[in-house]
Amino acid sequence: DEPTSGLDATTALDIIHSLKRLCEIGMTVIMVIHQPRYSLFTLLDEVIFLGLGGHTAYLGPSNGALPYFEEVGFEMPRHENPADWFMDVIAGKVKNNNISKFEPSMLAKLWKEKVKSSTSGEALEE
Repeated sequence: DEPTSGLDATTALDIIHSLKRLCEIGMTVIMVIHQPRYSLFTLLDEVIFLGLGGHTAYLGPSNGALPYFEEVGFEMPRHENPADWFMDVIAGKVKNNNISKFEPSMLAKLWKEKVKSSTSGEALEE
């Protein structure tokens, strides 16, 4: 469930390293993580961000989340914790440079368009 809740950042990182080792031997680990530091976040193979109504705002490698959100028009300030910043984006607290009247509910549509264009690209390559 939430294996790092109530732990300091260093202990939380140790726990995630242990869970990562389980993944490396073939086990699947699914968990909820609240406010991870970025070094912990990047250890996760796949992440899902849920927006309003439980709709997918991003699903993919943890190291792909920042490039994705930047691609769709968000700009992360220097020295910001990306893991916290993603939550601000999903909550509608971050301005979108491409969409003047951005609403958080638009994230699901943006993600669907990304998936659709990626799928179309794969079909063309085959």
